Amino acid sequence: MINDNNNVIERFTADVVLRLITDDVVFAKKFKEFAPQNVGEKVDSFRQNPNCTCRSVIAQYALSERNIVTTFVKNFLNENPQISTDFLGEIEESYRRTPVGGKIFRIPKNDQAFANFFNYSNEQKFEFKSFSVTQDNDFWVILFL
Repeated sequence: MINDNNNVIERFTADVVLRLITDDVVFAKKFKEFAPQNVGEKVDSFRQNPNCTCRSVIAQYALSERNIVTTFVKNFLNENPQISTDFLGEIEESYRRTPVGGKIFRIPKNDQAFANFFNYSNEQKFEFKSFSVTQDNDFWVILFL
């Protein structure tokens, strides 16, 4: 397993565990054996209904015991190289943000331009603390902090 995968597993432990539980029967069985009883017994319920409250119990355990859980996941994936780790890139991408603090955007002062900019900022997952808007003739000027 390459180093990038290890980094994703360490950064997004809970998401990786939840994904492997839903995608791989063998992992789910091994994780049930590995996890404490109150967590392990939630695995089957989570596999049947990924939106159940069991999800948060499993995720919280994976986060609170990150070191041992990441070691378990890494060992499992190393012992089972047939399991595709392509999903790790998907998980990492879902958390990708675009920092825009200190940047200024000028958009035409009309509803369509604002709607387009708003959609663009959501698609690019803009990350900022706050913003302010002012006007410059026929433009909105947006400063992100």
